[in-house]
Amino acid sequence: MSKNISLILVLLSYLGLSCSPSHPSRDPKIEGLRKTEGFNLNVRFNPKVDILLVVDDSGSMMSYQNNLSRNMMAFVNEISRNKLIDYQIGVTTTDWNPRRRRGGFLTGSPSFITKSTPGGLQEISRRVVAGTSGSGDEMFFDNIISTITPPNMGPNGPNGNFIRDDAFLAIIMITDTEDEESQQTTDEFYQALVDIKLGDPLKVLAYGALIPSNISDPTCRRDSEGEPYRLEAFLKKVVQAQGQKEGDNIFNLCDADYGPKLAVIGEDLTNKVGYFIPLGQFPVLNTIVVTYGSQVVPADAEKGWSYDPGRVGIKLSKELELKEEPGAELKVSFLPAEIN
Repeated sequence: MSKNISLILVLLSYLGLSCSPSHPSRDPKIEGLRKTEGFNLNVRFNPKVDILLVVDDSGSMMSYQNNLSRNMMAFVNEISRNKLIDYQIGVTTTDWNPRRRRGGFLTGSPSFITKSTPGGLQEISRRVVAGTSGSGDEMFFDNIISTITPPNMGPNGPNGNFIRDDAFLAIIMITDTEDEESQQTTDEFYQALVDIKLGDPLKVLAYGALIPSNISDPTCRRDSEGEPYRLEAFLKKVVQAQGQKEGDNIFNLCDADYGPKLAVIGEDLTNKVGYFIPLGQFPVLNTIVVTYGSQVVPADAEKGWSYDPGRVGIKLSKELELKEEPGAELKVSFLPAEIN
């Protein structure tokens, strides 16, 4: 047996790992790790996401808004299924008319919905029917930035504390047209969102319920002709930063089965926000303990947690079931390892 193989077996034995590939915490990059002296680290997991629905309220959108409203519960049910996620959901429009409190302002009262808002999820289904009296010169980029930055956003602004520094930002755009009026370029808009998330592009999520530029169905027509396709270019930037394929975050507004498509958006969003816990340091694997209040979460890839060596973090199973405990939080405790 070679010295290298012997070393690896010793390390695996030292860390208390089974050689079985089914072990939920097995790390194929274990060579070179050794146990450190000191105290366990504690990582608290408080997944937060601020979701902004941007609804085109021009004259061509009524049928699309009604379809969206009928199927909106498929999206919100997926978001609310993960009991750990602390979400805030607001709705704004593409009409730039500050005097009528349209673009740049969140609609309704309270200005955004949280998981503790009574009847909040049903209220979101009502708010996405934003009407069709808005301008035909739709404006997405400028309106979004106006909505989520001061003076409209903040403790003294009409949109309140909708955007939180430590939360993901998810933007869902619903339109049958293009952004032809915003002063910001696609690159400027995307960079502004990343800057709002303190330079972390992984905290910026975006989806488009629109009519893709490559659709040739005469019954599904865009309300604008030709380039530029700035919304699609923006969505491409976001999905590339997330390591996904181009088009994964674009959904056809004309599809009759829009309920399942909205659920896909909700599922993708919760996967990114609510099921992965970055640890920040390599752990000694057999020292990892995951708890939720008084409950110990099992090391079980199907019903508990598993370790992701590539991203150096904990993956929670979608089948994880936790009993509600007031004030409880999910916590990962582990002894950090050193790399030779």
